Amino acid sequence: MSRGGDGPPGSRFPHPLPAGWFMIAHSDGVAPGEVRPERIFDREWALFRTESGRVALIDAFCPHLGAHLGHGGRVEGEMLECPFHGWRFETSGTCSAIPYAKRKPSGGEVRVCEIVEHGGRVWAWFASDERAPSFAVPTIAEEIDAAWEELERRDWKIHSCLQELSENGADSAHFRFVHDMPEIPEMNPRFEGPHVVSRIETAFPTRPGEKVPVQIDVTSLGMGCDVMRYSGGIELLEVVSKTPIDAETVRVDVSFRMPRSSSQAQEEVLRDLAEWLIWQFSKDIPIWENKLYRETPALCDGDGPITEFRRWCRQFYPD
Repeated sequence: MSRGGDGPPGSRFPHPLPAGWFMIAHSDGVAPGEVRPERIFDREWALFRTESGRVALIDAFCPHLGAHLGHGGRVEGEMLECPFHGWRFETSGTCSAIPYAKRKPSGGEVRVCEIVEHGGRVWAWFASDERAPSFAVPTIAEEIDAAWEELERRDWKIHSCLQELSENGADSAHFRFVHDMPEIPEMNPRFEGPHVVSRIETAFPTRPGEKVPVQIDVTSLGMGCDVMRYSGGIELLEVVSKTPIDAETVRVDVSFRMPRSSSQAQEEVLRDLAEWLIWQFSKDIPIWENKLYRETPALCDGDGPITEFRRWCRQFYPD
């Protein structure tokens, strides 16, 4: 039985997986020669880095007899070797060697995701309808700028859908009731193709009884990445990466960077602020994990640009 009036029977969410660039790992989390299984995009994969440093994400199951390449597979130079019969696959998914055969059978290739590594992140393009990449991989200037350094990193596995998490920022009214903001922030988002850009003026606590005025410039780079730049009384970068594990589970990575020139006192303030922002994010999780997605919600005039945001999201779903 459905838990509400909008989703299909037995499901809280009506959406297929959207297309986009999704972070599948931090660069420092995949060593040369490493192979591991990954479950994302509602399927099994093998993630590996070749000896020269190239990262690949390929279909987990060998086309020969179905061995899982992420469990026991070995990197041999620039190829991944199947643990069952030694078939070797290039990062393109092509089977380039079978040690005991004179010729390769047809159908010996495996599916791959297009991979781009940039700024210490590994991004994969995924589209359930197999469309080609329609926008550029997220590039975050502060992550390749030596004047900035990492401050904090946290991750979660959340039992909800990517649509719910993505449209949370457009739901301006919830900031008052979930995040204790005394005033509902005004939002005037600009929808620019695959990006959404907005600015929020607010104030954050820095010490008990003290607040600092803050300007937040928010950019959504598709549905898989949100970048928040905090300025005013502080300087802080927050990046939220959201990767669908399946239609009802999302892997979320939140990371913060600060100017390398920050004093010790400034770093303490920024570290406290990052922890406060992480705490605020965690307050959304029990709501996401227990709510139903309403396709036809009873919206009112103070709810924020939810309808416009949903219209923007449609471009990422299969027709």
